[in-house]
Amino acid sequence: MATVVNGVVTGQGAGTTNITYTVAGTGGCGPVSASRSVTVTAPSVAGTISGTPQGICIGGTTTYTISGNSAAGTWGTDNASVATVVSGVVTGQGAGTTNITYTVAGTGGCNAATATRSVTVTANPSAPGARHLWPALLDRFANQPRWHTERWNMVWCRC
Repeated sequence: MATVVNGVVTGQGAGTTNITYTVAGTGGCGPVSASRSVTVTAPSVAGTISGTPQGICIGGTTTYTISGNSAAGTWGTDNASVATVVSGVVTGQGAGTTNITYTVAGTGGCNAATATRSVTVTANPSAPGARHLWPALLDRFANQPRWHTERWNMVWCRC
């Protein structure tokens, strides 16, 4: 569980053990000992974050999972304006790169452990000039019968 060198106790494995310090007796007196129980706590393990893709569009989602963790933890993000995460579901908020984290709290005096995975959020693609396409078509075919397609529906329009 623990070793003692020059009075310094070093944990070697999780568990409880007794540390005893003995002073040799002098002048006809016997030795004197003092004992103390020491509990060594295993460090927290955050595990490994996995999932694909590591790149999403604004408004898009991907699911990350955690494995190999020593206890339940909490999901987090370094920059919520780029991506948020709830129960491993990552949602793109704005263009950029940030880290998604999973943190397991420390116990028994040990520090918390954190696993990290980066995610890159990109702006949604757009067709340049698409907003100006319909007015140009309407001007060209004004007052003429025409077919108009949108989202797989055919509509006859006579303007």
